[in-house]
Amino acid sequence: MEFGVQLLTGGEVSPYLFELKAGDHVEIKGPLGRHFVWNVNMPGPLVLIGGGSGMVPLMSMLRHYACHGDAREIVFLISAQTIDHVLYHGELDKISKEFPNVKIAIILTEEQPALWKGYNRRIDEAMLRETIGHLAAKMPRIYVSGSTPFVEAVTNLLPMVGFKLDDIRTERFGGTEVT
Repeated sequence: MEFGVQLLTGGEVSPYLFELKAGDHVEIKGPLGRHFVWNVNMPGPLVLIGGGSGMVPLMSMLRHYACHGDAREIVFLISAQTIDHVLYHGELDKISKEFPNVKIAIILTEEQPALWKGYNRRIDEAMLRETIGHLAAKMPRIYVSGSTPFVEAVTNLLPMVGFKLDDIRTERFGGTEVT
């Protein structure tokens, strides 16, 4: 089992997890829901949109694809404050090189490295039209994960681009950052 945890100042769980030492015991429950699952047997394109550590459950979907994949189109939008906040950066590069049908767009909202050519603002309607708008008529499965404000902001934008609410699955956690 692997955990992807980003320390959130004032967070409910991450400060506790960061204080754990090797050998400490924790109790794990779940999964609690069934709506936030995907596998390669499901038809249609796949859209993953993650804010901060919200990309962790989406990464498991991408890994599943990389093990059992096909030729479907996949777009993974990752919003982070800085490049150092992008989890799994090396693994994402490897997957995008191995699978040309997987497009990964990294969005940096606070600080961009020199010569940055990616997005440098919060996810907005224009960005969604540019990156995933062409998939609206193809009935993609869309998964959005991140802080509650991030998930709500993105989920409210998706119908404006032509996506159906029934095709959108969300996973949210506490936090005040939109990312």
